[in-house]
Amino acid sequence: MFDAVKADDLLPSHVLDNLLEGCQVIGFDYRYLYVNGAVARQGRKPREQFAGRIMMDVYPGIEKTAMFEVLQRCMRERNHQQMENQFTFQDGSKAWFELRFVPVPEGVAVLSHEIAKRKQTELEAEIVVGFLRIANECTSTRDLVAKSILFFHDKLDFEAIGIRLQEGDDFPYYETRGFSEDFVLRENSLCQRDARGLIILDSNHHPILDCMCGNVIRGRFDPAKPFFTSEGSFWTNSTTELLAGTTEKDRQSRTRNRCNGEGYESVAVIALRSSEGCIGLLQLNDHRRGQFTPENLALYERLAAHLAVALAKTRAEEAER
Repeated sequence: MFDAVKADDLLPSHVLDNLLEGCQVIGFDYRYLYVNGAVARQGRKPREQFAGRIMMDVYPGIEKTAMFEVLQRCMRERNHQQMENQFTFQDGSKAWFELRFVPVPEGVAVLSHEIAKRKQTELEAEIVVGFLRIANECTSTRDLVAKSILFFHDKLDFEAIGIRLQEGDDFPYYETRGFSEDFVLRENSLCQRDARGLIILDSNHHPILDCMCGNVIRGRFDPAKPFFTSEGSFWTNSTTELLAGTTEKDRQSRTRNRCNGEGYESVAVIALRSSEGCIGLLQLNDHRRGQFTPENLALYERLAAHLAVALAKTRAEEAER
């Protein structure tokens, strides 16, 4: 479709209006002379907000982006340009586009289509390969957990990350990054205790584990509930809405609400399972809402599965030594 648009012969507007690809014509004064419906959808604004307006007024700060630099080069040099661009919208959300810049008598025609799925696939492959490299290099549990925490914090873009590992009847934090010391201290133990500080057992003589962490460890989940995945992970994009819209019966456990009390809205808890059962948890927290999608949760579950395999290996080797 891109090759169908020539520098001196744009398609008629009634044809451009119905293209799936975005098409916009930018004047030499950086004013929008034309945008089709696809550009409006990609830009997340009504089409009427573009007509006759300068780019910098529609998207404040766009003049500081790599896309604007390439547009200027096309204006100046009058030759075709092409790039892949991650655009950050004013609400903080992002999207990937493939862009082609074509000189036209009025200025420059910019042709665009979203490539989010392809970029997501490439990014996921890069993350998985990078983590497997770390997992294969580590020879001790402490080294593996420390490097995993750093890798996840860097690549997954979460404010706080914790890894719990089984220790006797409990699952304390083995290492965290981003959580306050007070939060880790208060949340370290998952076991319910009586007034004497003794662990409370259930009818099967297993320690009762609190909160959603306990649900994930014990495999207490209902995939029909919107806050569980089919693999048994817990997640929410708003702890405030979850607590307001559900009961402890719905959540299937006593909830401490400390994540919400600390202002964490996006929270996910993913089991680290080996052949011996659940050996720990991967926890992802962020004050921002809306940090999870079914797609990125599936990636995090795959990473947790790789981490569990590596942990089982290092712990077995350490036990032998």
